Amino acid sequence: MSVERIQPRLQVLSSPQLSEAQLTELLEIEKVCYPPQTRYRLATIRGFLTWEGSLLTRAYARDRLAGFQISNLISGQLITLDVRPEFQRMGIGSAILAKTLSVMRRRGLPLVQCEIAVHNEASIRLHERFGFQALGRIQGYYEDGSDALLMALLLPGGARGKPR
Repeated sequence: MSVERIQPRLQVLSSPQLSEAQLTELLEIEKVCYPPQTRYRLATIRGFLTWEGSLLTRAYARDRLAGFQISNLISGQLITLDVRPEFQRMGIGSAILAKTLSVMRRRGLPLVQCEIAVHNEASIRLHERFGFQALGRIQGYYEDGSDALLMALLLPGGARGKPR
């Protein structure tokens, strides 16, 4: 059985100013993607988006928000990647991650990193397909005491050693 692939419409926002309704929509997707002990709260999502260097990559498919990624262009941190369950395994997450990494490459970041729950095998595999490597395990990273895998990707042509 083949899985339908979708080519989403991607939107990238640097230091986005979102309405409460837009923030709530991100939270609703976060809630269906992650268990309570690993998901972010609304105030946390709002905070990430107010940090200097924040980046929001959104994917639209079938006339709705299918998924998003929050990251930071200063630290090279991928904070969260969320895809609605009905759009998973259709290439949405790959399209979002590819777009975010493209922006980070253009900005000259030498390294991108993320933490992924050790039980989130689909996300670990996705990042490995993009060349991420596991650097180690962070004990007790999540509220419930579960561990995270620290993963990183060197970006060719990044600003190696250049002051920012």
